[in-house]
Amino acid sequence: MKKLLLFSLAALTALILAACGQSESHQETHETTAGETATATSAEAAETYPITGTIVSRNEAKNEIRTDHDEIPGFMKAMEMSYEVRGAKVAELPADGSRFRGTLHVSDDGYWLTDVTAEPAQ
Repeated sequence: MKKLLLFSLAALTALILAACGQSESHQETHETTAGETATATSAEAAETYPITGTIVSRNEAKNEIRTDHDEIPGFMKAMEMSYEVRGAKVAELPADGSRFRGTLHVSDDGYWLTDVTAEPAQ
């Protein structure tokens, strides 16, 4: 019984030390356009890509737009996909059916768009 207790105590100590030794992620808090507070890791800024496409529809409650976006070279094929928009309210973006350009942000926490504007006519 004494050996089991000592083994259990040693295992528990090892688990605690392993948990304490893990690096903590750097977090920052920011306010989204919908007025909600979100927590973000520093990895969020790790990758950004220019994105162009057509706004298909929008969900104002989630501050998302559904896009039919062009290929993002080296990252993603052209497809229809919904994205959260940060830094603007979707009601203020170009109308559904309009061509747009913006910045796609990619992190471990997901994907979102910023700087969404109407794409100039060519």
